[in-house]
Amino acid sequence: MQNRKIFFILTAFLVTLFCGLVFAISQQMLRLTANDPQVQIAQDILNSLAQGADPKQLSPTTVDMTKATNPFVIIYDNSEKAVGTTVELDKKTPVPPKGAFEKTKKNNESRFTWEPKEGLRQAAVMVKYKDGYVVVGKSLGEIDNRIKMMLKLVSVAWVMGIAATSLAFLLTRSKSSALIIIFGPIL
Repeated sequence: MQNRKIFFILTAFLVTLFCGLVFAISQQMLRLTANDPQVQIAQDILNSLAQGADPKQLSPTTVDMTKATNPFVIIYDNSEKAVGTTVELDKKTPVPPKGAFEKTKKNNESRFTWEPKEGLRQAAVMVKYKDGYVVVGKSLGEIDNRIKMMLKLVSVAWVMGIAATSLAFLLTRSKSSALIIIFGPIL
């Protein structure tokens, strides 16, 4: 009996560990790929700026960050003042955390999750160029929705795994004990 309990606990632990790993790996892959469009756009903008493009002429209009689903661009000068933008938040150009500028100054690039307002998560890429910084971001809303859906699916798989483990534990008991446990409430 003791060996069966240990086997049940070990199996339940492994089901839990496996489901946790599947979720963690999937969540990280979704989040990491959320930066892909921003990396390409940032490189294109750097190339344009290197050829003399004016950051102030980036876009004739700006969009509200709370409604934007497309990538946005903000160009900052070396003093971290915005000189061109395609996005606004509360009628102002949002500013990334100070640490993002410091990391970018040191490494020429940084990728980070930015939450300029509670619940408004952005996948952002910041790159350094000779006259300042280019930030390209995109809402994580859709990625967050996919992660929530994945969590539901993994949770269902976990419940099914634990249920199957429990059923196997019950069915490996003596027949009379298993029948009493399964049908006892009915009798």
